[in-house]
Amino acid sequence: MENNPEERKDLVSFGDINADYTPIFRRGFSKQRCYEMNLGGTASNVAVAAARLGANTSFVGKVGDDFMGRFLRRELQSNGVDCSSLLTDPDLFTSHVFVSLFNGERSFSFAVDGSASLNVNTDELDLDKVLNTRMLYVAGVSFVDAPLGRTAHVLLSEAKKRNIPVAIDMNYRPTVHKSPQKLIDALNEEMSNISILKGSVEDFDVVFGTRDLEAVSRLVNSKGVRLLIMTEDARGASWAWDGEEHSINGFRTNLIDTTGAGDCFMGAFLYTLLHHCDLCDLKKDELNEMVRFANAAASLCVEGYGAVEAMPYPAEVEERNESQTIDERSK
Repeated sequence: MENNPEERKDLVSFGDINADYTPIFRRGFSKQRCYEMNLGGTASNVAVAAARLGANTSFVGKVGDDFMGRFLRRELQSNGVDCSSLLTDPDLFTSHVFVSLFNGERSFSFAVDGSASLNVNTDELDLDKVLNTRMLYVAGVSFVDAPLGRTAHVLLSEAKKRNIPVAIDMNYRPTVHKSPQKLIDALNEEMSNISILKGSVEDFDVVFGTRDLEAVSRLVNSKGVRLLIMTEDARGASWAWDGEEHSINGFRTNLIDTTGAGDCFMGAFLYTLLHHCDLCDLKKDELNEMVRFANAAASLCVEGYGAVEAMPYPAEVEERNESQTIDERSK
């Protein structure tokens, strides 16, 4: 059942939504490659990850009026995500992605150009409704030369005017962004509107040319970013806060599919932030616990196929969080 759309949300997630076609590697299937359809897209994944943990979450984006779009809406709703701002376009197809897996690591083949997902126009949205939230999340794949990118800019600008903190995952995708410079330019333009900036180590290489968080934090803090987070796959995550860099290792896991792990991390981190304190009141010890919790959630996500199906519920994360991280085990 959907949450009441008039309630103030904990988190509004804006951006991409895709039908992910994930390869099936299971006994009894033909040697010909088979795929199953799953909910995907960075922004929709984050919405589900946060909702499963208990956040009052809404997704804002667009699908086509086709079987894929109807499936994605049902999947979001079944996971407790408010879809009252999920638009449907009768003339455009739902974006979809084919996922390739090798030893658990994924790569993507996107079918998004000309899709409904990239064609979200500002005048289609009720900004007062969309921004009735404690936190706005915008996926980095939203920063494209399309209506979606222009609408992202309006939402970030409006959020700042309304004192709503904004979290961004850089999420560089060559096929979608076309060139690294496109994403770099967009982030530079938006930096003063961003409170939390997260990315993978690969994203930091592309956008900043370095993984030195202290150096990057000096740059972005001067432009308005409060918190910088870098996910490092199985190694865990690092963050920069108040001019200092900190890190915590990940958990041992039975790796099957890394699709959506970074999104699960982000959804879990934002859930803990919204659940426990305000961004202005964050302390180092609290951040340590939040990042550890997010690492635990991501470590569970990679133990199943597809981005959403394996995203954990609170009891599962708490159990994993009580176990030892890789560095703790090695002592």
